[in-house]
Amino acid sequence: MGSALFAPTGTPSGIMRKLEQAVREIVKQPDMIARLNTLGIEPIGS
Repeated sequence: MGSALFAPTGTPSGIMRKLEQAVREIVKQPDMIARLNTLGIEPIGS
């Protein structure tokens, strides 16, 4: 099972890169990892 982050069509690539980086940093935080694991989600960056 996968998940995705969506943004409106035409969102500037610079904004998309910032969003991607922010999500990558968030899912590395121990409390977020623990919460995702309780939901049966294993965070992997790709």
